[in-house]
Amino acid sequence: MKRSLLPFVQLFVLLGLVLVTSSLPTDHPITDRTTSSKIRSRGNKDAFQNCRNGRIAPYIEQAFEDAELILGNAFDMMDLLIPLFYADGTGLLLPDKATKQGRTFDEDNVFSTYSFLIRRLYFPDNPDWNRGNMDAMLHTRTMLFTMKYTIQQYLLGNHISGQPKLQMYCDETEYMFEYNDRGTRYIDDYPQATNPYNGVYFVSRAVGSHSAHTGYIWVGVTEICEEFRGQTHRNIGSLVIPTLDVYAYVENPSPQNLDETLTLCPARSDQWITAESNSVMDGLELRRLHVPTNSEPNAYQKAALDKLTYQKSDIGWLGQFLVTTLIHELSHTEAFTPKGIQQKDIECLASGEPVITSGSIQCLYSVAKGTDGLDPDTNTPQGHLDAEALTLFALALWANSATWWKSYEARRRQKDPQPQ
Repeated sequence: MKRSLLPFVQLFVLLGLVLVTSSLPTDHPITDRTTSSKIRSRGNKDAFQNCRNGRIAPYIEQAFEDAELILGNAFDMMDLLIPLFYADGTGLLLPDKATKQGRTFDEDNVFSTYSFLIRRLYFPDNPDWNRGNMDAMLHTRTMLFTMKYTIQQYLLGNHISGQPKLQMYCDETEYMFEYNDRGTRYIDDYPQATNPYNGVYFVSRAVGSHSAHTGYIWVGVTEICEEFRGQTHRNIGSLVIPTLDVYAYVENPSPQNLDETLTLCPARSDQWITAESNSVMDGLELRRLHVPTNSEPNAYQKAALDKLTYQKSDIGWLGQFLVTTLIHELSHTEAFTPKGIQQKDIECLASGEPVITSGSIQCLYSVAKGTDGLDPDTNTPQGHLDAEALTLFALALWANSATWWKSYEARRRQKDPQPQ
């Protein structure tokens, strides 16, 4: 889901509000998704963890390390996928790779996973569609490489010039306040104003440490994260603000605040922690489910596959982890993506109602097939631009002790290489 907070004028004050993207609508088949700390000694880096929740902060640190591996593997798999096609722009498969029988397991898994999650790669009777295959795959490859590289540099503490800074929080109350640093409220600074005004609540927030401005600025919000599930309103001081039922959201840079903000909603912290601990106890630890290229599953992975298939786990199982939310949200940021290109939340009309792909397997499939979610201006498919499709593609290729593309369910691998 993507929502825009539009600029507005209130008592001669122009507030340029930021574009907000939020991920993972709740309770849907795809997923039920301390002191200021830093993940490493980062030096002059482009992202900072400001989470004051000592329970979830270590999991955020681990999620960044996991994301580097998951995105790096997906990038490597793109280098298996692209050579299956002619390099002449036709988007046609090479003759010896045109059927499943001609492809190795890893080649076929990345081909099929891409086809069912991002873009159907082969329509023999549709040359116009096929010509778009290479552009889509190259976009995905570039996005994966940039995200992997930027996270890697982030973990090393290296600086990347020309990128906005990303400030990460676990609650809006860590950076939004009723009073500013001078001890005044919005209605004190603007006595003729009302707060809220037309459903917009004015709160004070410190500008990012790298912004051109200093101190605090007034911004308008319409919703903030839940503190606990089912909460409909929440206080910032005496302001009672409606809640937003999502897992996380990104605010891109604005003229007032040159930093980006990633907020991980506090109502989801326990879910992420529980998902992590349960997966370890159940023998389904995500970090251990990856089978290297040209290898076959080990005993742990085979036992995990038995459990996943017995439980009839669908691709939503991959969506429960914090790393999934993190990758989705980082793909929306300017700090972690190729310059001028961020992933979107593509919407389609599943069951006749507008929904984004993180909220519907049917929508995910429709966007990948190009039957829905088309660009409103060019009427072209956008699956390769979708944040959820990119995220699940990377997760499915990582947890490849199963395959996830057929019916979007965990299935047994076919064509495993024979033991040497």
